[in-house]
Amino acid sequence: MFIKHDTYVDLSLSRFHYSNSISKEIISVAIPGSIEQIIMSVINMFMNSVLVTISSTTVVAAFTASFSVVDLCMMTSVGIATATITVSGVAYGAHDYQKVKDTFYYSTKLSVGIAIILFVMLYVFTPQIATLFSYSSSSAGLNSIIVDILRILSIFLIVVPPGMCAAMVFQGMGKGLISLVLTLLREAVFVLGFLLLFVYIFNMGVDGVCYSLGAGSLLGTIIAVIVFELYMKRLKVSG
Repeated sequence: MFIKHDTYVDLSLSRFHYSNSISKEIISVAIPGSIEQIIMSVINMFMNSVLVTISSTTVVAAFTASFSVVDLCMMTSVGIATATITVSGVAYGAHDYQKVKDTFYYSTKLSVGIAIILFVMLYVFTPQIATLFSYSSSSAGLNSIIVDILRILSIFLIVVPPGMCAAMVFQGMGKGLISLVLTLLREAVFVLGFLLLFVYIFNMGVDGVCYSLGAGSLLGTIIAVIVFELYMKRLKVSG
């Protein structure tokens, strides 16, 4: 790009001019986005600490293995949601608010559709997947625990994509603060709230930790979609 100069966009450092407004727009999305990742990491650490206090190290190992499988299956939804940042940003810059809305719903339908397929595959082939983490005699006790945990956590695949896509669309529109607030509600309020409720009030144990992820994410997704719809209506009215 800098040497051959055979791309559509010609970049040259000599033409670069610093802009405070552009820097502010980047920071307004970058900092909230970074804080979102920190929040999710802290909540995951807290979940692990709760698991340690209410169960054995074997259960913690099973939960970690199960969550790594779910996290791997989430990569498709993460990729689709990330792509919406660019598409929604271009549409928002062109004041084509209908295309912003179409981008959200198209990415949501696509990611949820793929998530449903992955959910069914995970649920059906959970015993085989669990064997990958419990093939030796020393880890054979993990098998049944991983099966139970993974089947509960797989619900996470379906309920997360709509909320994730909404947050990414807000980032594409330069509304990083709204995306941060939605993440705070989902993780620090709903997931954490259900975690404390299920584990310490209802005494659901490990199942309570797993169900808190699904319940908190579902409620967070519902709020995110409602906020998105209200924001789009306001844009259309003001536009």
